[in-house]
Amino acid sequence: MPAISQDQAGTAADKGPGIVIVTGASSGLGREFAGQLARDYPAFCGELWLLARRESRLQQLQAQLQPLCPCRILVLDLLTESAWQKLAQELAQAARPVCGLVNAAGIGRPGHFAAQPEAFQLQLLRLDAEVPVRLCHLVLPYLITGGRIWNVASVSAFSPQPGFALYAAVKAMILSFSRALNAELKPKGIAVTAVCPNPLRHTGFFKAQGLAGPVQGLKRLTAEEPARVVRLALRRGLRGKDISVSSFWGRLLSVAARLLPVRVWLGLEHLLGFK
Repeated sequence: MPAISQDQAGTAADKGPGIVIVTGASSGLGREFAGQLARDYPAFCGELWLLARRESRLQQLQAQLQPLCPCRILVLDLLTESAWQKLAQELAQAARPVCGLVNAAGIGRPGHFAAQPEAFQLQLLRLDAEVPVRLCHLVLPYLITGGRIWNVASVSAFSPQPGFALYAAVKAMILSFSRALNAELKPKGIAVTAVCPNPLRHTGFFKAQGLAGPVQGLKRLTAEEPARVVRLALRRGLRGKDISVSSFWGRLLSVAARLLPVRVWLGLEHLLGFK
């Protein structure tokens, strides 16, 4: 797909800047995506729909961003059918075209698979896999030419990870799904980008799961700043790229995981503290 500038993306199909829907907007990467879209991409993002379960945090973010970009807050739990009915209704009645979707909601918890409660594992599967797939399917009929989708995956997508087994497997699915969907939608001028960061600093991702801090070992040392991850992801997405890896370590990991036999890579993961 040809590179698309900020202005070109914003005026796709001569319809002007449109709605960008951001899930997980109350914290972490979702909040960062919303902030940068409102501040740096007025030609692309004419209105933000901020989705999350925590109303007070959404209200704070709306107050912060409203001077930069019109914002709507949708307090929805996407694990309930009523939330999907509400969102479908809002899309059908939207006054602007939809030009973007950011799938940033998600959970994760390090630890051996057998030690994790079944309820948590099923919740992870639904929120990290089912929800972004379902959102893509719901939003695509409304997405204009030049539209963009960002699906938050992880460097965990590049290889199996004992101690993070289900999370890594789900993110591998999101990576594969995003790249295939990007190829399918290319003739329509729509791009899908899988965002693959290292563990992130200052997002509360692990604290939300009742943990004192992020995972240990090399993952802690290679943690990234959310602002940089999002800045590069937005640039690459608007250029039509199907993947955004924002760190040297992430790029090295993706190459190593492709070149080394799985059993060798699993041994290296253990030595490097991926557990």
